[in-house]
Amino acid sequence: MTISTRVAGAPVASAPVASAPVAGFARGAARANVGVRAWLIGILGLALAVRLGVILAGPYIVHPDELFQYYEPAYRLAFGSGVVPWEFHDGARSWLIPGILAGIIKLSGWFGAAPITYIDIIRILCAALSLSVVYVGFTLAHRRDGRFGAVLTGAICAVWIDPIYLAPSIMGEVLSAYCFLAAFLITDPDGGSAPPRRMLVAGLLLGLAVCLRVQVAPAMALFAALRCRGEWRRGWLPLLAGGGLVVLLDLGLLDWLTWGAPFHSVAHYLQRGLFEKFGGGYAEGAGSLHSYAELIAAVWTPRALPLVFFLAIGAWRMKLLGAVTATVAATHLIFANAEYRYLSCALLAFPILIGAGAVYFCDVVRRLAKHDRVARLAAGGAVAAYVAFAAWVAVNDGLLFRTLDRNILEALLLAHRQPQLCGLGAIGVGWGAGWSYTYLGRDVPIYGAGYTAAKPISPAISIPQSVVLQGKRLPIYTDDELVERTALYNFLIAPLDTRLGGFAPVACYDGDAVNSPLCLYRRPGGCDPPTVVPDGGG
Repeated sequence: MTISTRVAGAPVASAPVASAPVAGFARGAARANVGVRAWLIGILGLALAVRLGVILAGPYIVHPDELFQYYEPAYRLAFGSGVVPWEFHDGARSWLIPGILAGIIKLSGWFGAAPITYIDIIRILCAALSLSVVYVGFTLAHRRDGRFGAVLTGAICAVWIDPIYLAPSIMGEVLSAYCFLAAFLITDPDGGSAPPRRMLVAGLLLGLAVCLRVQVAPAMALFAALRCRGEWRRGWLPLLAGGGLVVLLDLGLLDWLTWGAPFHSVAHYLQRGLFEKFGGGYAEGAGSLHSYAELIAAVWTPRALPLVFFLAIGAWRMKLLGAVTATVAATHLIFANAEYRYLSCALLAFPILIGAGAVYFCDVVRRLAKHDRVARLAAGGAVAAYVAFAAWVAVNDGLLFRTLDRNILEALLLAHRQPQLCGLGAIGVGWGAGWSYTYLGRDVPIYGAGYTAAKPISPAISIPQSVVLQGKRLPIYTDDELVERTALYNFLIAPLDTRLGGFAPVACYDGDAVNSPLCLYRRPGGCDPPTVVPDGGG
């Protein structure tokens, strides 16, 4: 039915009037969208609650690098004290993340906040960023499989172990994964054509992903090639403009301002790793496929074996995402990097692929049940319950949460609250366990033994490392030397069975399969002034 109108006596083209069925369909679509948003908000709320629960359970560091490559340089930038690893002597790390963290730490210090305050603020902000995995998974699945697929995939992303475990982490490889997944979402062909401005934003995100973790560059290049193909003006040009801008600002300009030369950090990082063959994950031959398979099996536990089947189906359904994750793994095999955290970009994409495979499985169940909707819902519920169960087993029996030593961190936080503290020693506790100014939060000397980085293959290659107090380098003692020099410190972190004259325990922390038993000890009196090593600073 149409209706004609006149303006100033002239006829106007007839305009269609929506029929009742069309209007009803529009109202139904609007209600459906509201329902989808409600599911999304609920799943995001569940994911955030789980992640906050992990944070409130107590501090942990995913790897010593998280502490010494990000938190410690940030604390040193804010207050002048910190443990300085070889990367920040050589200039092999960008100051981008530490610079951002330093602002948060400094601001907290102005308000007299305890270390756990700025640590938890940072961890909660990271947990909020980790919700991007859930959002991306939910949205991608909704475009392909409707509300059912979105809810199932979003729930899997919300409860699977890797996004939960990595959620509080500030490590570059984790943040790089979030950047890639966001770029994947906004350029997803199923979300409609991507105009140049959207490709520009994707380029900014991909460039940042490479700056945060240079080893993902081949995977990001593959993604760009498969996504843009021959679209030069609408695809390649804005993508390269955005990516190039970020790389030039971070690795170019920021490195020049902080280290004295453009691309200084990435050049020195690759030189140390590729040519001098030392560092955490660069041990010769350690990056075999077998090593990674063992790592994933130890983390996921055998309960997750059915999920590998869904993962393979999901990679077949989402070939571009599957190809990128495979390239991330292959790149680290070539570089001989065999550390679980290095696979963060792939690990955080896996629950999305598992969701895509699980939806396909549920659709097969529906077809076998003669298109019974209830059968698909039952299959989806069973899959979600099993994923939650497998994640629970992985949390309790897998490798990740069983390798966290929280005791040293708790002891440092307790030492921070001691008004008599004038010097802190650490005997029988290696630096990698977490002794640091980040968790101590006091301008007093730290004397820790066992501060040793990975050994290079050639003894001619030096590994500079130091501990700095307000810009001045402190000496590093062995355990035996610290036993003889107790006048340097009046508080001590050491194993439970330590017997040192004049020291009595303040608090002790029981050991278990995860944590080593240790105590915070105290002796009466003050401390001798620290000795300053010439030419310190790092």
